[in-house]
Amino acid sequence: MGLDIPLAHSPNMQSGNSIDTTKLEDLLISVVESGIDQVPPDYIKLPHDRVSRSLNSEGPQEQIPVIDLAMMEDGGPGKRQVLAEIVRACEDWGCFHMINHGVPAAVMDAALDAIKGFFALPAAEREEYRQTKNAGKGCGRSYTGQGVVRDWNNLLILTDFSGEEDRKSDRGSFYDLVLAKPPGAQEALENYGQSVNILIERSFSLVSEALGQTPEFLTRKHTSRFGTVTTHYPPCPQPDLVMGLRPHEDGGIFTLIHLDEVPGLEVLKDERWVPVTPVAHSFVFMIGDLLQIISNDRFKSVTHRVVAGPIARTVMGNFAVTSNDSVIQPAAEFCSDLKPPAFRPVVFLDYKKKLVGTGTHSKRVEAYRLGQ
Repeated sequence: MGLDIPLAHSPNMQSGNSIDTTKLEDLLISVVESGIDQVPPDYIKLPHDRVSRSLNSEGPQEQIPVIDLAMMEDGGPGKRQVLAEIVRACEDWGCFHMINHGVPAAVMDAALDAIKGFFALPAAEREEYRQTKNAGKGCGRSYTGQGVVRDWNNLLILTDFSGEEDRKSDRGSFYDLVLAKPPGAQEALENYGQSVNILIERSFSLVSEALGQTPEFLTRKHTSRFGTVTTHYPPCPQPDLVMGLRPHEDGGIFTLIHLDEVPGLEVLKDERWVPVTPVAHSFVFMIGDLLQIISNDRFKSVTHRVVAGPIARTVMGNFAVTSNDSVIQPAAEFCSDLKPPAFRPVVFLDYKKKLVGTGTHSKRVEAYRLGQ
């Protein structure tokens, strides 16, 4: 069910620097740059959809685990320890910080600076990369469905996930979007994509081994692909009225999130929202819905959200997915008479069609649970 906020009931219609967002075609960053001290009505959540302070952990807060992949290099006790830590993190949290992962810090910094530089461009130059109706790449916002209140962010989509397969060998560029501005951005992103691609492949192997299988287990069953979506959260004058990104789970196999230094990401654990403290030059590994299905409910996708704040924030999300025709189902290795398959099979392309936001949160993967 979509959420609808009658404009007549919005505080923005009464006073302050309010604007008609329909004339700005959804580029929130342009709205903020125009100079506002109140949130536009299209972004104001209903009270029950706003950040609930009562659901946040009180007192000393837990932190998601930090796992040092450098310990994998000895191939002996260190590797066994890392795999055991990954299992605990995936079972207890559904996520963890990954450090010493092999992507150079300078490559990470240059890519994030390129994205921040893009969002700092004059509005007219950003418009050159505006996402069009039929394009799956460019600058815009996530589609949330008709009548659904918007999240406080803008996207710069580097990979067209609507495409059938990975076409980087045909287009001569690692990403679908070629970013000529700011200067040096494309080279920085190409270097980043190549390095992250190696880490994605390594992560497939790590997860396979954490599940007690051979390193090639997941990629033997499912063609590995990945793409990058960057998200910019402009400073918000009234952060308690909005959500940077509504609660959700990622619809791929797993995600590697590259955070900047500004907090905002939160994960749900034991019915409480736990803020994720950024760790410099780490990636946050997050389990997606497809891995929950493949592992037959052992590794569950993590529910997460982003809260808005007074300081701008920029994030790069690297999504590990598979081919559109891949059939996702509990692997036979994780099924038995005592633990039968928990989910019915689904083709990935069909699953992607379920990923449009509706304004209410429910775990999409549950729609495929047997017995539902």
